[in-house]
Amino acid sequence: MTARREALPVARVVAAAIALLIALAGCSFVGQSLPPPAPSVHQQYFAKGANPLRKVAIMPFYPNFSVTRDRTDAQISGAEAADLLTRFFTDALGGAGVATIPASDLQIAFEARGVIPPRLDASAVARVVSEEFGATSVVVGELLRYRERIGEWYGSKRAASVAFQVTLHEAPSGFKLWSGRFDETQHALTEHLSNARRYPGGGLRWLTSTEIAQWGARETATALANRP
Repeated sequence: MTARREALPVARVVAAAIALLIALAGCSFVGQSLPPPAPSVHQQYFAKGANPLRKVAIMPFYPNFSVTRDRTDAQISGAEAADLLTRFFTDALGGAGVATIPASDLQIAFEARGVIPPRLDASAVARVVSEEFGATSVVVGELLRYRERIGEWYGSKRAASVAFQVTLHEAPSGFKLWSGRFDETQHALTEHLSNARRYPGGGLRWLTSTEIAQWGARETATALANRP
């Protein structure tokens, strides 16, 4: 109990110091506007479908750490992190008003056919989801990095870091229509004021990998739902 009581005042002091730092940083920009933050999702457009977002099937995200030669050292495995991200993205896309077919339904459909879902074979998946669900497109996702922070919200020795890529394919053709890549390692507020302020919490605290993944899923789902 004593240690916990001592930690609370320390956290409050740190929070106050951060608030003061923001105020001082803001003073330096009086009379001039902050530069715009860097985009959180890097998008590529390949083609346009007739109405690809009418009904979107979502494959389970695949933990593909070989791309960055990195692996998760959080308290969950890479597969568990990929499952979390799948759920975050599905919820976010549905919240953006897009009709979605969850990954669990796709899993059942493939099992009924006696085959393992080919997570990265978009053409094979597109044919099945079109036949089984009348889907007009399918999302294939790869989790490339999921690294937990070392430290607490008010002070971190190493920041959390998450990277993933999402591709949208037309169904049943499998043609690639769009891709979005989210790659974020949190930076301190003092490193880049305009970028740090875009984080959940306004950059006032160090986020967990789960918080960054959830934020990235929302940003990517919004970018996909608003694609031209």
